[in-house]
Amino acid sequence: MTAFPLVQGFCPGCGKPSLFLGSGGYVTCARIDCPEPDAASTLLERRRAPCSSATFRRLPHQPHDWEPQPGMKPVHCPGFTAA
Repeated sequence: MTAFPLVQGFCPGCGKPSLFLGSGGYVTCARIDCPEPDAASTLLERRRAPCSSATFRRLPHQPHDWEPQPGMKPVHCPGFTAA
């Protein structure tokens, strides 16, 4: 059995450096406790994504562009308003 290749960077779902290239070429988090192990692949497949401020801290902020990882093409965060 061949090991899955590791991927540099941090999982957007849990913030840990635990990414690997899974079957089908999907970037996946290896942590069992990750709330969204497919978050990295989801970000790579779409151009709109909430930033870590919205995801983890729920801080109200305006829409803006951000880089999920340094050097990646920016994606658009739709912002967050407290309910």
